[in-house]
Amino acid sequence: MEFDQFVRLATALNELETSRKDINLALLKEFCQRTFEYIHIIPNETRNKAYIMNAFKMIKKKVKKAADKSKHKLSYAFITIVEVVLKVLLDAKTQVIEKEDVESIVTAFKDHLLDQLKEILLESRKGRADNSQDESLTILSAIDALSSLGVGVSEVSELREDATVFAASDKSELNVGVRLETFIFTAIYGSSTGLVSEVDVNTELVGDIKTTYGRQAIVQKAKALAFGGNEQQLKLLDSLFGPGLIGLACADKLLAARQVIISLEGIFH
Repeated sequence: MEFDQFVRLATALNELETSRKDINLALLKEFCQRTFEYIHIIPNETRNKAYIMNAFKMIKKKVKKAADKSKHKLSYAFITIVEVVLKVLLDAKTQVIEKEDVESIVTAFKDHLLDQLKEILLESRKGRADNSQDESLTILSAIDALSSLGVGVSEVSELREDATVFAASDKSELNVGVRLETFIFTAIYGSSTGLVSEVDVNTELVGDIKTTYGRQAIVQKAKALAFGGNEQQLKLLDSLFGPGLIGLACADKLLAARQVIISLEGIFH
């Protein structure tokens, strides 16, 4: 399947009228990922090399256009397939595209995604968000891509206040607010042990364990906080259990503590 067909599928998905576009998006992402990883098994084979170069050329053109002109926003489906391609190119042992060229487009792509997130959150704070399925998927596609390609603490810290406001009013079926807050939290605290002492576990490591995204949020935040070595992990456990081991009676605290204990064993699940 040629790469331009993935682009057309991404466009068609945007225009599709269905209540669960997230399912179609996940299938498109998996299909694209399997295809591009297969192409990279023998990247210097003539046809495969041409495929990779053509895909990168198309992505470069669209990302640069979006970076240069604010009205040319990338759709959530296109964001998803760009994430797949750029991640494979970054991780490739054999470079078909010069690494500097790939990194340049990765930077432009991430900058555009951060700008899109800022704009959506600002509109939400002003009460002008459209609260549509497309907006939700744009947020989720953006944070998935930023998580995959890497994002700095300073870049996401400025989103935190608006993300908190957004999450408080989010009523989407995809729990976008919770997932956005979790992304920002893990990006900040999972990369800097010095900031962990600022975290109030009684505020941050609580959640609804009856929902999938509620459990995921607790586990991911606990992983981020437990990344700083055994001393930090033991302090975190002490905070979770609390005076008189009161935390043992709280299911969310127990779930977080389990993840910290797993990290003490050097195994992340």
